[in-house]
Amino acid sequence: MDTPPFPLNTTFKYNSVLSAFIKENTISISISLELSSNRAIKQAVESGLGIALISRKVAEEEIHTGRLAALPMQGRSLTRKFYMAHHKDKYISDTLQNLIDRVDQWAGDYARRIA
Repeated sequence: MDTPPFPLNTTFKYNSVLSAFIKENTISISISLELSSNRAIKQAVESGLGIALISRKVAEEEIHTGRLAALPMQGRSLTRKFYMAHHKDKYISDTLQNLIDRVDQWAGDYARRIA
């Protein structure tokens, strides 16, 4: 069976995670196109140039309108880590600390829901 063309987002910072996932699951792909934006990837897939692995959130509108179809992925899910960052000398006010605490709580709750 021929491997489907796979548009690749060259700005994807987690290519090593994706590469490891592909290798661990003995998936054979042919990267025929390297693109620098999610929008370009979605347009390539909409035009029939292949399939793509992108965030459901990124493709939410296209999935909802039927321009793209979400394929279920079985087994291990792919996750990304996000960090809150601020300037090293930033004063953390009580209000800002409250925001940080609330985001941290939300992130923990969300991680438990999707686990």
